[in-house]
Parts: sequence; C-alpha cells; structure tokens
Amino acid sequence: MRLLVFITGLVLLSCKNQPEGVEDKLYDCMMSALSEQEKDSIKPIILEFEQHLVEKGILESSSAEGYWKFYVRIAETGVYDFSNDYDFMQKISFLNKESHEENSGLIECQNEILKSQEYLDSNQYKLRQELNTLGKHRVTQKMIAHTMIEYLNVEDFEIEYNRFMTLMYIEDMNLKSK
Repeated sequence: MRLLVFITGLVLLSCKNQPEGVEDKLYDCMMSALSEQEKDSIKPIILEFEQHLVEKGILESSSAEGYWKFYVRIAETGVYDFSNDYDFMQKISFLNKESHEENSGLIECQNEILKSQEYLDSNQYKLRQELNTLGKHRVTQKMIAHTMIEYLNVEDFEIEYNRFMTLMYIEDMNLKSK
C-alpha cells in the first residue's frame, strides 16, 4: 500500500520537456532503488500492462501521442473509464518495501532532487503547485487531465517517468472505482 501512495504522489510530478531534467533524475532514483532482478521483472510487466490498456481502449496506443491523447480526451470530454482487469499493483507488489531502511535510499535521492534549485525552477514544480491548489477543491478527473496537458506536451511522454506515472495513475483510479 505504501508503494501505491508513494507512486500516486509521484504521478503529480511531471514537467515540460527537459533533457536530463528532474523527471529523468526522479526516474533514475526509482530505478536505482531496485535490484537487477526487480528491474528485469518490472519492464515486461509495464509493457504488458500498457498493451492491455491499448486493447481495452484506455490508451489509444503505446506511443507518446497515445499517452497525450489519454489526457486530452478526458480534459475535452470529461469521459473516462479506467476499469480493467490487469491488476498492475498485484503484479508489481514485489516492489513493496516494508522497512524504512529499504526505502531510505529512494527517499533521500528524491528529497535531494525536490529541494534542488533545478526542481524549483522546473515546470514539474509548477505543475505540482497547481495540482496542490486543485486539491483544496473538489477535484475531478477532467480538472486533473486539463492541468496535465497544460504542463505537458506530446514529447514529454517519450520520457519513461511520465509514462510510468500515467500507468500508475490509471491503476490508482481503477482501484478506487472498485
């Protein structure tokens, strides 16, 4: 459950196209916290989940444009259906770390980035601030999607971090709808 809360929070962290920017560094933090076996295990699960979402029509395609259009469709229509039977969280449950010590490297790495001037100057920071402001009101999926496309463009979904966070967002909304 800690993993879901942690990753759901990270989905709110995205920014405009910044080569080797904070998104890349945050993704590197996540990946460096995994063992080689965990890294090898998660990659095919992500690809399989992505393909499942395409087959279900949740994502138009696995391209960067397919991810972008996912948010655009929700922002424009307010229509969304996250329901799917893949159970992504169960399949990646091996990533759950029970002790603080097991998570300390990841937390320290992320905190260092989140305190950096690079982060404070990034669109990622601006997006997070905007989403935090939304959180003070009754937030709808349409509002979240509109905010995401305001701060992201198609190219941003070529970044693994943004793609992974979108998959986690879809899974979180699917679990909440059950």
